[in-house]
Amino acid sequence: MKVIHLTDLHISPDKVMNCDPVEPCAAALRHIAHFHGDADRIVVTGDLTDHGDRASYQRLRHMLEEAGLGEDPRLRLMLGNHDNREVFQSEFPSTPKDPNGFTQWSETTKAGLFVYLDTHEPGTNTGHFCEKRSAWLKEILSSARVDGSDVWLFMHHNPAPVHVLSADSIGLLNGSRFRALIGEYRNTVRHIAFGHCHFTLSGSLHGVPLSANRGTARALWAGVEQPQPRFATGPIERHYNVMFIDNESTIIHSVDFERQDEVVYLGAE
Repeated sequence: MKVIHLTDLHISPDKVMNCDPVEPCAAALRHIAHFHGDADRIVVTGDLTDHGDRASYQRLRHMLEEAGLGEDPRLRLMLGNHDNREVFQSEFPSTPKDPNGFTQWSETTKAGLFVYLDTHEPGTNTGHFCEKRSAWLKEILSSARVDGSDVWLFMHHNPAPVHVLSADSIGLLNGSRFRALIGEYRNTVRHIAFGHCHFTLSGSLHGVPLSANRGTARALWAGVEQPQPRFATGPIERHYNVMFIDNESTIIHSVDFERQDEVVYLGAE
């Protein structure tokens, strides 16, 4: 199974971190449409817009349509801290939501169960995993374990501290509750993919592999070489991830889509 993981679009009429977020996102969408017509899913893990305004969601819809992805059944749109749940749901009404109104759902795929978790909380940049969301996810994971199904979990916020102060200060507020649940179902969850941090990241949580990518709006410098209380950026490539999933492995490639024209294919000497 082939899955495109795209994140942190931050669509806005204004600059985001001194950078235009629209054209890089449009370039990524064009690149995905051109090179990954065989992808089974295209998952966007939140921060679709920068201000959660209606005009930016409408702009995103137009961009998707221009790339030929407007009504694509493979597309899965999720919420991040910069989004607005009510406005998003009114502009993308076909996106599922749970009985509590959260924009979260699960679906059976040929690889196993894909779970899309809503960690958005209005009025804050931190992620939330409340008791209602916990009960919802626990029920899904419990059913998957009984059925013998593997689970791939997608979310916006970093589920564990990443040892970068600027990211951890707005990470998952109820993280201990989430991490305890993952620990309980560590043999059911195969992988957790997220965004939010704007830098390349991999690791594990209770033995469950994690991955994140830089997004399209602006790539950030992690700053692990020194305390990093503020966001930092520089000449860092934006990218999206391509996940190849089978019964034995999950392989992830990062695609620096803006450099495609510079790629040289070497022939046999």
